[in-house]
Amino acid sequence: MKTYHRIIEYFWLVVGILTLGFAIFIFTEYGFTEDNYFVLVMPFMSLVLFGLRRAVRKRFEKNDEQSKS
Repeated sequence: MKTYHRIIEYFWLVVGILTLGFAIFIFTEYGFTEDNYFVLVMPFMSLVLFGLRRAVRKRFEKNDEQSKS
């Protein structure tokens, strides 16, 4: 289960970085228009999910250490 949490955590980090790169590309190609601001939602959400998964993984590791001792 520990490996699963780490894989999902890094998956969301990679998705966040890739979609942030895509958003930067869209803004450089098409400029800052009202329609393009929606492109920022995906990097923001994926980085939030990365943070949540990281917190969950840390909590599971802490609980696992406490149950072993």
